[in-house]
Amino acid sequence: MTYIIEYRFGLLIITKCPFCKSLLQVYSKFRPFFHILAGQFPRLTLRFQLKRNRGMYIIQSYVPSILLVAMSWVSFWISQSAVPARVSLGITTVLTMTTLMVSASSSLPRASAVKALDVYFLICYVFVFAALVEYAFAHFNADYLKKQTKTVEHKRKDKVRHFEQISKMCNRKIKPSRPGI
Repeated sequence: MTYIIEYRFGLLIITKCPFCKSLLQVYSKFRPFFHILAGQFPRLTLRFQLKRNRGMYIIQSYVPSILLVAMSWVSFWISQSAVPARVSLGITTVLTMTTLMVSASSSLPRASAVKALDVYFLICYVFVFAALVEYAFAHFNADYLKKQTKTVEHKRKDKVRHFEQISKMCNRKIKPSRPGI
């Protein structure tokens, strides 16, 4: 780490270089004597001031994650029959969100507690993954409905065919009383 050390007006100022992620300023002031009832004692006063550059996190983490969630929602407007387009969009957004989460957590200092950025990324990941799962569910339901419709139609045709065979055996044409049987 690079620190800039200055001494101004009886203050020792230690500042981290301005192009780094966070800013640390240490102000120390040496007062020659500290007066209390027991006597005079020398003392050194230190004041630490930590500032974090928020702009970097907004540009590198928040804005891309918002755009990724919005991009994953685009799949709702793509036709359900365009399977490759929806699947590739869903998988791409999930993998990109994973990469964004890993890169952001590696740039932050290690901590045993859960950070707010981790919770935010988890919520974004759930939204992106839910868009992918929604398509899988919708595609399954569409296939299931097609199969059910074909099965019902096939059963109806079988019943009509069976009814026609019976009527031929009886040498007379009997019309069904209910349509669709």
